[in-house]
Amino acid sequence: MKTKILSILAIASALTLPAFVNAQEIDKDLTLSNNINDGIVVKSGNKVTLDLAGYNITNKNGYDTIKVEKDASLTIKGKGDINNTSNGKAVLYNEGELTVLDGNYYRENNGNINSFYVVLNHGNMKINGSSFAITGGISSLIDNGFKDPSENKNNVIANLTINNGTFTMNENAKYIKNDDYGIMEVNNGTFVMNTPASAIIGNMGSVCGKEKVTINDGNFTLTAKDTTTPITRYAIWDYKWSEDDNSVTIVNGGTYNLKAGANANIEITNGTLGSNSKDPANEYPILGSNDKVVAKESEIKNTIEISELNENSINETDLTLIKTAIANKYNIAGYYNIDLFRTINDSLKIEQLNTSNKILKATINIPNNLPKLADGYSRKYYIVRLHDNKVDILDTVVNDDNTLTFETDKFSTYSLVYKDEVSVKEENKNNQDNVKNPNTYDNFAMSIVIGILSLVGIIATVKLKKIEL
Repeated sequence: MKTKILSILAIASALTLPAFVNAQEIDKDLTLSNNINDGIVVKSGNKVTLDLAGYNITNKNGYDTIKVEKDASLTIKGKGDINNTSNGKAVLYNEGELTVLDGNYYRENNGNINSFYVVLNHGNMKINGSSFAITGGISSLIDNGFKDPSENKNNVIANLTINNGTFTMNENAKYIKNDDYGIMEVNNGTFVMNTPASAIIGNMGSVCGKEKVTINDGNFTLTAKDTTTPITRYAIWDYKWSEDDNSVTIVNGGTYNLKAGANANIEITNGTLGSNSKDPANEYPILGSNDKVVAKESEIKNTIEISELNENSINETDLTLIKTAIANKYNIAGYYNIDLFRTINDSLKIEQLNTSNKILKATINIPNNLPKLADGYSRKYYIVRLHDNKVDILDTVVNDDNTLTFETDKFSTYSLVYKDEVSVKEENKNNQDNVKNPNTYDNFAMSIVIGILSLVGIIATVKLKKIEL
């Protein structure tokens, strides 16, 4: 009896807590309740959701850690680590439909002994979150498509869409690769390549002519180490195998932190920047560094920078032009250098401009050390603009926060000047004091004269009427 009870308990335990000893098939939704040390396979015809639930999966027995067969579907959610220690096997191998929502996917660093892709996609795959990492080895982090196109007997197109996630490549790991028969779209995500590898994302396919990589957004960091001989690394790389290579790479956007080392240039090459976009992206060098950034035109802003100047720092010719223009008219309150930059993310300067094709507004603080305004006077401020040896006097608007605003389309050396004048109220008061009161006697005498003349006129009229009679 006791033996029967133990047998029943053992069967029940096996049904509720899967303890896989080989690559195991799953045909229904599964929520992990313990760590697994072997592979999982979703067979054709099955649609399954796998909830990691905080547990880990590590394959140590020569299988792909998680494999989705053709005509099968798998969604992975929940926190957990997915690893593979078997050389030549993937952490995720998809031939069907695979959606990744969460989890950490990586290979342990055993050098070239443990080398293969973290992700191998031969089907349709979406990455909506999670993290992917590879350290060491000679394989790419992700391979979308077929390294050996002869394996693709039915000319299947591998589709990979990255909507979010973190992708890290260290040491000798290669890039994220779009291979033969591959189409890849990147809409967001963080991509870090801390290695001397060739690229972050490489479009290496060419066989069918439909290979395509589209970068719509994302944060890309590539650090190119110093080299003794000139070398080029790539943020986005479309490798052209021949003139017949019809693969396409399109970069519509993204933020690119490209840190070039000595003798190491970084480019986006053979890619069409924004060719299919109404808001095209282009590659720009960052002022003051060897780094580059790719941005959409709509992301670029005009930024005005204003810095105070000491009079001694202005060359004698410019100073003479300013002082001559304001001589005996205005008092000088300060000198300024006003620059215009094209910027990305409000901080990355990609170009300095001397003029603008439209009028821009600039605001400066009114100095606090100016002489006190005398009673009965008002103070007017003006901007003196020196540009290309020409001096212009610009009007200003005084704001409530002790600043003033002015409009300009030229950027160079400026001066703030002011002029104290009798206020309008005081002037009106003085004018009123100068007006004489009317003399009442004169008005009275004039009234008598007008009355006499009126009486004479009446008498004359009466006489004329009598004569007519």
